[in-house]
Amino acid sequence: MATYSFINNGLSGCLITVECSLSRGLPSISIVGMATKAVDESKERIRATIKNSNFNFPKGRIVINLAPADLPKDTSSLDLAIAISILAADSQIKHDISKFSFIGELGLEGQIRPVSGAIGKIISGLKETSGPIFLPSGNSKQAELVNTTGRIVCVSSLKEVVALLNDE
Repeated sequence: MATYSFINNGLSGCLITVECSLSRGLPSISIVGMATKAVDESKERIRATIKNSNFNFPKGRIVINLAPADLPKDTSSLDLAIAISILAADSQIKHDISKFSFIGELGLEGQIRPVSGAIGKIISGLKETSGPIFLPSGNSKQAELVNTTGRIVCVSSLKEVVALLNDE
């Protein structure tokens, strides 16, 4: 299951494809695609957030690919996209998420924290994708500066995002 997010690349944002594969095997999460320590640490945040938001965390082997693989990823703003790709791969999300973009750091209780460099990420998202962009409510002021299309959806928790994606 794949979706999109963005990282900062200078003053602009750069599109990142977030792919998730679930398979049988010993429980583990691997993040590949030149992820730095900040992204690698997200594994435990995401696991706790999914469980504390009353969703099932998949058993077995989880592989997350962050493409393009040759670009370093050093941000917690990929957390939300990774969590959504895991839940979608586990059939806990009804919508096809391949047209959606997600930006946000997750808190352990399921809240979505604001991210730095949001304007560059939003501008890149509006140029490079056609679907809705889910952004932390804490970044709503930045979204208002550049959002003329109505494609930005400001959210405050993982539960809220999943409810929107499941038409609840």
